[in-house]
Amino acid sequence: MKKLLTVFIAFVFVITLCVSASADSSYDRLLLNDKKVSGKNVMASYVTIDEGDHLYLLGWAVNKQTESRLKEAFYTVNGKEYKCADNYRDRTDVAKSLGLDPSLGKHAGIGKDDDACELLGIDKLKAGEYDIVIKARYEDGTTEDLIGASFTLRVNGKETVDETEFKISDTRLANMKLIAYKDGYSYAFYGLAKFDLDKPFNRGDAPDYSVFTKYYRNKLSDLEKKTDFVYDESTGITLYGDGTKNLGDEAISKYAARFAFYEDAVYGKGNRDYSEFAGTLPDKYHSAPYEDRMVGVAYSTWMYKNGNTFANSWEKPLIGNYTTLDCEWALDAHAALLYDANVDFVLVDWSNDVDYDFYNKRDYRNGKARNDFETIEMGTTQMFERWSQLEKTPKIAVFIGCPGDGDAINDGRLQKKADQVYREYLENEKYKDLYQTYLGKPLLVVYLGTPALAQTRLAKLWNDDRFTVRFLTGYIGQQSMFNKNTRAATQPIWSWEEREQQCYAVNGDVVECMTVQSAWRSQNREGQEGYIPAGERNDGDTFLKMWARAQKFGPQIVLCPTWNEYSRGEQPTKEINKDLEPSKESGTFYYDILKEQIKLFKNLKTDTVEPADETTDTVTEPAEETTDKTTETVKETEKETDKATETEETKKEEKQNVLMPVLCTAAAVVLAAAIAVGAFIFHRKKSDKMKKKNK
Repeated sequence: MKKLLTVFIAFVFVITLCVSASADSSYDRLLLNDKKVSGKNVMASYVTIDEGDHLYLLGWAVNKQTESRLKEAFYTVNGKEYKCADNYRDRTDVAKSLGLDPSLGKHAGIGKDDDACELLGIDKLKAGEYDIVIKARYEDGTTEDLIGASFTLRVNGKETVDETEFKISDTRLANMKLIAYKDGYSYAFYGLAKFDLDKPFNRGDAPDYSVFTKYYRNKLSDLEKKTDFVYDESTGITLYGDGTKNLGDEAISKYAARFAFYEDAVYGKGNRDYSEFAGTLPDKYHSAPYEDRMVGVAYSTWMYKNGNTFANSWEKPLIGNYTTLDCEWALDAHAALLYDANVDFVLVDWSNDVDYDFYNKRDYRNGKARNDFETIEMGTTQMFERWSQLEKTPKIAVFIGCPGDGDAINDGRLQKKADQVYREYLENEKYKDLYQTYLGKPLLVVYLGTPALAQTRLAKLWNDDRFTVRFLTGYIGQQSMFNKNTRAATQPIWSWEEREQQCYAVNGDVVECMTVQSAWRSQNREGQEGYIPAGERNDGDTFLKMWARAQKFGPQIVLCPTWNEYSRGEQPTKEINKDLEPSKESGTFYYDILKEQIKLFKNLKTDTVEPADETTDTVTEPAEETTDKTTETVKETEKETDKATETEETKKEEKQNVLMPVLCTAAAVVLAAAIAVGAFIFHRKKSDKMKKKNK
């Protein structure tokens, strides 16, 4: 009898162990603004929403055997309790499927898919960060946290966004206040209030070049039917738009002059001479072949979730304000713009992250969390993830750094950052083909600070054979690492920013890299030793003359800082501003210059436009838009297929979530039974042997 009791205790112990192992509260998904199972699941340690958004809890269960019945689910915000709506239903069927005993209380809180329970009050939270914990309460007053239901909730403030704002594929004339036509080209003002025809243009309203451009190829007769128009004889430009017939001669000339200026700057219709600034390539070096040339644009992923990134910047993105981790639409827009401009790769800025331990989420030096660096590095992964799903994107490379910190090389912090880049992006099958290569290896750029922490023997300073390594510093022309006669840097270092006539890096006898930017910052203050005045944008003149030098020297790589830094430290005034992303203040002016100059730099075919036919009434859309529409159709089909696949996967996950406790319980029973049977057989054989021995 004692032996049978031992077997029974072992059986109960195993059962108890297995049940206690699953004696936790859990939930399946957290849905944003959708009660359906197919809604957007935002379960994570950091959840980001906008003011007014709703969160719903779907598929929660309490795998806990207790005499006290389950009462409800609730949640806390910074420790303060809030209720959940429609949060508990009598689902004995689900309790049974989970291996729970309905007689001990109904322990399942999983309801119908269209009855997910709402976290009441989430939509009333103001912008900020909150600590959220979702809990279960029993009728005896005890509570239990749901597994995975403790997270930081970041609420973004609402942006006031004009619904008629710029869209990449938008060709509707309805958004445009004014269209100008000349020689087969159509340009259009971007539809902001400052460009309304009834508000005369003043110098303080916006720069002369602040114009949104789009190529339409509309028939003149069609435009004449749709809207008013007026012809400016001095410039040969016809202006189309409601109210143009009421414009005075001065206003007509002013608007026409703006378009003429744009045409001159972007398409080189004037006679600008930059030959003196461009200089002459020394005989000892030669240009890279057109087919080998590349253009890289520096890119920032530091737009925090608090929504204040653009509050202090001189300009605001034309596509609308965005944050790095939440706005896939911004990544899509950037991919489309940069790809369409023939940019080969973006160089993502990790230059100040050397002290950040990505895997432990802390600063090496003081052990504190760094949300800024986490945003930058997680944002880069987000970019890889999103762009890996798109057909047409530039490549991506990362530039790490140890600005002025030689110890980071000696103590291994720089190497750890290089290892992180390799592990996260190059060992990842999904991302590795998206990473930019150079000279047969992935490109890794290392920022050494300004001035650089070393001026000589850079090739021996640090290296990683897995990469093609190039160093980076600012203003090589004001340091000692270049030849003053040729202005060539013969060491493996490129320039982040240049003043006046650019230096250039060489690799052997080939011009390797030259920096081109739309403005530069001053050195020192006026009156101080070594003072060099700032180079303002100057209506695109600075950008154009730096491009003229790049066209003359033909480097293998042109590096353009920057796309979207939006920092007053790097862009100290409206005019000393290097950002190239289309903005509400500058329109697409600098982007359009970039696009046209890249065509010249790579010897690509420029757009040719046939004069519009004035005898027909039909509208001929651009050929490229037909391609875009076809691509969009294909993408929509792919999205539907992905959605169907995702639904199937969701169903599988739900089945697994329901079956898992059943399987665990069944396994526990089988294991316990096996142990019991084994113990019984062992004792039975031992008893038989003892009987035979006694006989």
